[in-house]
This record gives sequence, C-alpha cells and structure tokens, in this order.
Amino acid sequence: MTSDEILKWAQDTGFTRFLTMISGDHRYIHEKKGFSFDHEFLAVAAAGFGYIGMRTPAASVKRIHFRPTRFSSSANLGRMRLKRAVSFTGGTELIPFNNYQGVSTAYAPTALMWYGVSPTLDNIMLAAVAGGDFGNQPAGDGLEIISDSASDVQECTIYGTKTGALTTVTSETVTLTGVSAKSTALLTWQNILGVVLSVAAVGTVTIREASGNATVTTITAAETSAGVVVPTSTEANTIVPLHDADGASTKAVGVIGTDVNDAAISSVDAMNGTTEEDHGTKAFKTITMVLIGDVAAGTDVTFTAPARILETIEAGSGGGNKSKSGGGSPGENEEIILEAETDYVFVCENIGSVTASNLTASGFFYEEHEEE
Repeated sequence: MTSDEILKWAQDTGFTRFLTMISGDHRYIHEKKGFSFDHEFLAVAAAGFGYIGMRTPAASVKRIHFRPTRFSSSANLGRMRLKRAVSFTGGTELIPFNNYQGVSTAYAPTALMWYGVSPTLDNIMLAAVAGGDFGNQPAGDGLEIISDSASDVQECTIYGTKTGALTTVTSETVTLTGVSAKSTALLTWQNILGVVLSVAAVGTVTIREASGNATVTTITAAETSAGVVVPTSTEANTIVPLHDADGASTKAVGVIGTDVNDAAISSVDAMNGTTEEDHGTKAFKTITMVLIGDVAAGTDVTFTAPARILETIEAGSGGGNKSKSGGGSPGENEEIILEAETDYVFVCENIGSVTASNLTASGFFYEEHEEE
C-alpha cells in the first residue's frame, strides 16, 4: 500500500475530511478480534471462591492481549486475582462475545474459557521427599572422598555451604582415585547438602570429614547421588519458592536454578518445621535441583512454587451488584500479553465478613496473530 493509499484509507471521507484516529482497542474491534466476557458468582460465602479458567492457544494461532478485569461485589469486600495456573479441570464453558456484533461464527475466540473450574494453582515441585540424613557435618573442615572399589575413578561433585557464605550453594568437582582418598581443595566446608557422581558407583563411595574421617554420607553401588532431588517440574514462576517439613526440622535446604534473566543462581535457607514459608529471598524462574542432604531421613521436605499473580482488583463494600467502590479498571497501560498454550485462572474471593456476596467479573481481550 502506497503512502497516498494509506492516507486515503485513514481519512474520514464522509464528513470532516480529516485523518481519523482510533484507539488500539477500537481498531481490534473493527478487525473483529476484540472480545469481552462477563460472569456472576451468586451468594459466595465468606472466605469462599469462584473460579474462571482461560486457556490460551498456540502462538502460531493467536497471541492473547488481556486488559485488567472489571470486578464488583454486592455485599462486602471482594477480590479478584488473575493467576498463571498449573492447570484446571471441569467447569461450564463461558463463551466470550465478539465486540463487533453481527459477525459470523468464524470470528469466535481462539482463547477458551470456563467458569466453575477446579484449579491447580501452585506448582508442587517436590512433594514430601525424605531427607538425605547426612551426619558429621564438617563445620569448617575439608572433605575426603574414597571408594572401596578401585574402579571408581569418575568425577564427584560436592554441593554445600562454606564458612562465610551460608545462604548460597558452593560446589566443587574432584576426580576420584578409587581406594585412595581424594581431598577437596576447599578446606572450610560448613554443611554438605548433596553429592553427585558423573557415572554410577561401582563400589561404595564414602564422603568423609578430613580431620577425623567421620562419614558424612555414602553412595552405594549402582547409585549416582545422595541428598539430591530433581523437581517433578522445573517451572518456578519467577517468584520466591516456599518450603516446609512434616516435622520440627530446622535443617538447611539448598536450591539451584535460574533467575528471570536465565542466569544461574542458588539459595540455602533453614526450614521452620511444618510452617510453610519463603525459601530465602531470591525469585527463581526455574529450579533444577533441590539439595536435602542435611535433613534427617525421618523428615519429609515439600517445595512449592506459588502461582504468579498477574493482576489484583478489590471492589465492593455494600453497594449494588455493579458497585466499583474500591476497585475498577486500571486501564490500557496495564495490558498483559498472555503466554501461549497456558492455563490462567481468575480467582474471585469473598474476603469480607458478610456471609454471602455476589461477585461479578468481566474483562476484555483481543487476539493478535504472531506475525502481525
């Protein structure tokens, strides 16, 4: 299209002859790509929830641009959160309507929605795994690694903390020399959290404190590690993960993964018994390894990546069903381009003291092709 054709196409030929200007939303509506949805959860009890699930298509189909939801509560304070979910099941289909009315079904949305779904919001990365039961922690000493088989000449990587650096994981890799003890270069290990062999042990490999030869842990024949667990899912939602134990343990747990820039990071933090709490202060994009060697064998460790909250709106304090007191629509500057082939859940919650409240969520999104 030439520049003259573009100008002619943009001109209001019916009245003013001036160039027309419309918002991005308006343009997408004219292109039959803008959609709205609306649903009311009736008589939601205090501390009760209503869920709306949204499943985005592949990027090659459409990219979903979502604008923050309008939300209302009829009786008391309500809260809506948009969360990136692990998954959801069930529910009744909620069909968004095309804001360009009168179009054919060929312009139905590619993003699918349901209300009344059963969501799985938080990602349980490690579910009740028993600790590695390491003993005789070096507490400022070096280590020796020795096998009862001369065939064990593979690499051995030690993960732990060192004196003066107790909140990050320190690692060292040494090459074993069979039945001869191999010493680590680091002489100030504090807590050993995990050990990994490059290939399975032939005999029994012993990791021991250097000064008194007290055993920290062993790796038996055909095994490759001790105290090291690979999460069932590595996705950590770029948020500080949570940990807890099924007992009174305050032992240290280590985590290795990546940050939002895909750079390698680690964190070591003590558990607080059965209290679920933040694991340190670092936000992890992925977690590739959890180190539980310091934890007793009789204690189970659980690691969770909380669902990422993308938007929060609170509204309503006793007005009509469409009351926006305390809430509203933040506007187009907070547009969110949703990840392709991903489940999202609108979590509508009655957080007031009144027994029941009607919660209404409505929103707008448009669909853009990857190449546009």
